[in-house]
Amino acid sequence: MRITLLTLLALVALCALSPAEQPQNPVPQPEPGKIWAGLSSSMPLLVLPWSQTGRPQLDLRFALVNDSDKPNDPEIAESRLVINGKDWPGWHTTVAKGPAGDGWQALRPKGYVQFEKPLGHVFTVPGVYKVSWQGKNFQSAEVVIRVLPDVRSTQAGRVPPTAKASDPPLSAPAAQSPFWAGISVDRPLRIRNEGGRPFTVHYAIVNDSDSGADPEQRSARLFVNGLESPPPVGRVRAGPSPGASMISPKGFNQFGSVLVGPLYRGEPGVYTLSWKGKNFQSADVVFRVITEN
Repeated sequence: MRITLLTLLALVALCALSPAEQPQNPVPQPEPGKIWAGLSSSMPLLVLPWSQTGRPQLDLRFALVNDSDKPNDPEIAESRLVINGKDWPGWHTTVAKGPAGDGWQALRPKGYVQFEKPLGHVFTVPGVYKVSWQGKNFQSAEVVIRVLPDVRSTQAGRVPPTAKASDPPLSAPAAQSPFWAGISVDRPLRIRNEGGRPFTVHYAIVNDSDSGADPEQRSARLFVNGLESPPPVGRVRAGPSPGASMISPKGFNQFGSVLVGPLYRGEPGVYTLSWKGKNFQSADVVFRVITEN
């Protein structure tokens, strides 16, 4: 009886702790001795501009960390941007423009390099794009980007652009649910002691059905390294279907939320995020936190 009582008291004490005080699972760490690569998109959903002369605005952000104890040349100029399983032919010209700063050719031990490229012009045809960055001795996790035609183009009878032979191959959204969901992070690498710069997760959901529907996204959860976090809270951005409940046919909602909470403590390591609702689930996104040397 004594053991049972002690056990009960311990459980009561544990439940009394705030989430930040409760025991935490260790943050996963990258494989030592190698180059870790990260990739992120500035948004998970790209809506093509209404103007025929407009250019889609989308940035891809890249990061490398040398986890070995010796300098390592990542050979960035020889890397590849892979879109839906095929090398994008314009990457070598794009990456050759730099920036060729520190770490571009000789990444110091425990050092890092990061840069971004405006690549909205690559994603001009509606569809789903799975993108990864690969080099001789590194490979990023995949990011997923959805491209939609502007609803005003459809209403005006304008035909969305079709893929040309030079365009990346397309992938169709999953058909199991009327909703497609996506998330992205501001950047693939966060420096822990860089100051108060916020770290934002961007969310998007698309109703692919022919009738209005409620994805119940207010009750959806963000999962951090497989553990459930409180629902993300953010401001829904104006779009063809403003509001966070009912989404019109072929409509969408987007919002951003600063990543906070007991499951994300900003400790060095690798974080995997996913967004799950009653009838939708995003692909995973991966980012890394390091401490500046």
